[in-house]
Amino acid sequence: DRRRAQGKTDREIKRCLKRYVAREIYRRLETPPQPLDAA
Repeated sequence: DRRRAQGKTDREIKRCLKRYVAREIYRRLETPPQPLDAA
């Protein structure tokens, strides 16, 4: 809804969503996993 309010087309909105998902996946792959017994 926010992107549509900015005047984006459906195609541009989908591209923004794909970029967001790709960034999240990359961040999770770059961050080393935390040990489970770190508490």
